[in-house]
Amino acid sequence: AILTLADGPTLSGKLLHRLFEDYFTGDEWLGRNETQTEQWFAKRFESLIDEEGLMLRLPGRQAELAVLRDKARIALKEMVLQLRCAKVVSVESELEVKGRYCGGDISGYADMMLHNDAGESSVVDLKWSNYNNKYGDLLANNRHVQLALYSKLLANPPAALPVAYYIL
Repeated sequence: AILTLADGPTLSGKLLHRLFEDYFTGDEWLGRNETQTEQWFAKRFESLIDEEGLMLRLPGRQAELAVLRDKARIALKEMVLQLRCAKVVSVESELEVKGRYCGGDISGYADMMLHNDAGESSVVDLKWSNYNNKYGDLLANNRHVQLALYSKLLANPPAALPVAYYIL
């Protein structure tokens, strides 16, 4: 079998998913101020590129890496701000989702399940996209099947959780 490496938008999406997963694992993020978050980002982003995105350090890719770094920094900063405004107290990343529906078994991973201080939960799906309206169109036209299934399968008691896309 020939192994292929992710590149382009797929690589960017994978790197940012990993960055968010690493940041929100545990509860240390709750105590970080903006400066500490920036310091964490600067260190982790560079090590993540070395571990999983080294091709972005190749000659001719510096501008692409700089754009990704800036977008990632802004996306993380904004996500932290939004979670603080929503009084989120815990985040579960890459939460396994399994269940049954009329077509058979289904499984996947929810990018983020958020829990606030009022005991409310919601599901957030991270998306890397240059097409900003794609996911908004899915929500507006009630075609967000992945989010709807995760919401239904993760709700306890069975109901439906609020869902959102966070477009990186």
